[in-house]
Amino acid sequence: MFIRLFWVVGIAGITQASLLLALCCLTTFITTISLSAIATNGEIKSGGAYYMLSRNLGTEFGTAIGILFYLGNAVAASMYLVGGVEILLIYIFPDLTIGGREVQSQTDMFGMMSHNLRIYATLLLILEFIVVAMGVRFVQLFAPISLLCVILSILSCFAGGIEKSISPENGQRVCKIGDHLLQAQIFMPQNISIIHICRYCNEGFM
Repeated sequence: MFIRLFWVVGIAGITQASLLLALCCLTTFITTISLSAIATNGEIKSGGAYYMLSRNLGTEFGTAIGILFYLGNAVAASMYLVGGVEILLIYIFPDLTIGGREVQSQTDMFGMMSHNLRIYATLLLILEFIVVAMGVRFVQLFAPISLLCVILSILSCFAGGIEKSISPENGQRVCKIGDHLLQAQIFMPQNISIIHICRYCNEGFM
C-alpha cells in the first residue's frame, strides 16, 4: 500500500493526500485504542482478533464481524498486491514487464499488462503465504523490514519533489491541456521516446 503513496500524492495533491492520511491514521488510532482496551481485559487465547471480538461482543456479533474482517483483509491484500506490482513495473522496474514496455498500455481484462499484474501478484502472494505459514515468530522477523519499507515509501514522496526541483528534466512527463491530463498514446504511435512526446505536446498544445 505505502509503495503507491507517492502516486496518490501526485494524483490527489498535497492537501487531499494529507487529509486522506490523517483520516486513515485517526481510524487506525481509534481501532488500536479499542483493541488495547479489549486485549488488556483478560488472557488472549488462540484466534487473535476473532477471539477478542467473540468474547466481548458475543458469538453472534463476533462471527458476523469476523467474517467482514476476513473479507476486508482478503480484498485489501489483493488491492495491495496489484497496486504494488503496478508501481514496480511501471515506475521502478519497467524492464521486468513480460513482453516489454510497449505492452504496459494493454490494461484490458485479457491484455498483456493485466497478465503481468496477475503473474507478479500471484508470486508475491505465494511468498506471503510461505512467510505466514512459518508461524508468528517468523512473521515478527519481517516486522523491521516492513517498517523500513514504509519509511522509505514516505520519504520517497519528499525525495521525488526535491529531485524534480533540482533536475526538472528527470522524472515522469505528462501532456496537459490547461488543467487536463492527456494520455500520450492517444496522440502518438507506440514505440516512441518520451522526448518526442513532450516536444509534440509542447508544440501542439502547450
